[in-house]
Amino acid sequence: MKIINLGCNVSRTKWDGSKFPEGTVHIDMNPDVKPDIVWNIEDGLPPGYDSGLDEIHAYHFVEHIGKMGEVEPWFRFWGACWRALKPMCKMFVVVPHYLHESAVGDPGHVRLMCPQSFIFLDRRAYARNRRENTAMTQYGIDFDFPTINGVLLKEDGQVIPRGIYVELEARKTAAGELISVEEFNLAEARA
Repeated sequence: MKIINLGCNVSRTKWDGSKFPEGTVHIDMNPDVKPDIVWNIEDGLPPGYDSGLDEIHAYHFVEHIGKMGEVEPWFRFWGACWRALKPMCKMFVVVPHYLHESAVGDPGHVRLMCPQSFIFLDRRAYARNRRENTAMTQYGIDFDFPTINGVLLKEDGQVIPRGIYVELEARKTAAGELISVEEFNLAEARA
């Protein structure tokens, strides 16, 4: 399996505390955390890791991308990850919940995240929005990353979640192409 851990920092474990499989490539722009590859993700994914991936992990990383309100670096990042994954493979993401103090306490956090943040990565949500005429902003993305699993991370007795865990699936054809919106409509009509 070809797996990368983006923005790894010093951690070499998955969000649930389990170990990454041997061969996982840990990537960070800070050489002091001793990643396998020192790389600034603003330059895209590292050569050799920009296609054919089975999994991408990004824990406490995406809230550092761009600035709140900047859509170009945000969608460029997600598009690069989508293109790098094999069809129907997954990306695992953990971010601080926007209401938790850690979301605003870290001076490097430039983006507040909530579960709704991830709907803008899903082309089916845009298609539904057009049909139902809701207030969702249309960004015209060229990738498709629906959330297939999401959990608010809370500790016992905690009212405000400390984080959000999501699994995103690179929805695309076997040839790596986008699935047409018409196919979404047909699938929903059959359901």
